[in-house]
Amino acid sequence: MARVERFSNRTPTASSNVFTCRLTVDLGTRITLAAALKAWDPKTPYLIKPNCGGSGNDITLSSAKSVRSSDHLVLLQSYVESPTDTLVRMEFVDRELVYALQVRTSREDFNNCPSDHCTVEHCPIGGSKFSRLEGFPRPPAERDMVRGLQRLIAANRLDIAGVEAVLDKDGKWWIIDINCVNTNYNRKIESRCAPGRGGTARVADLLVRRAAAHRPPAETDPPAV
Repeated sequence: MARVERFSNRTPTASSNVFTCRLTVDLGTRITLAAALKAWDPKTPYLIKPNCGGSGNDITLSSAKSVRSSDHLVLLQSYVESPTDTLVRMEFVDRELVYALQVRTSREDFNNCPSDHCTVEHCPIGGSKFSRLEGFPRPPAERDMVRGLQRLIAANRLDIAGVEAVLDKDGKWWIIDINCVNTNYNRKIESRCAPGRGGTARVADLLVRRAAAHRPPAETDPPAV
């Protein structure tokens, strides 16, 4: 049975300045998608996000005056505009922040995946699309957001995640995407990390520690006769 769910709760963070976008989930019929759009605020732009993989595939920005049908899973998400045309992507490993990236965005390009396998050869908005965000997180808002995300990640028993957030014109942080068990690291960014401090190295360290914790006791040689 198809149904529509609406999510408008705040992200459980310590900061009152961090929010999650309104999100509607359509589970498979044209009727539910049309009903969701009918209930949408006409003044609020939204993203249509089909369930067809990452890299921003087929994500489009629309207004509630148009109705787009679908016969598969679709997310409708409030579009948060950044006055600087950027978003922040935070990489967490073992529930700790490894680093944050600044991602240049536009209203036509929604490919925010930093991996070399899913980024375009030439940034459609010119220049480098991904850069290491130094000095992040700054107190108090950014630090509170990171701490709240760590609690959220721990509560959902995640070890690795890539979280994307946008700062709007009013100074509010909006969590727009949480990529679970995500290791889409950028090779150039990783190469500039101190030894053992990049995402790839931290994942490897996590796996080694987890494997060691579950390793059976070593067999000892029988005593000499």
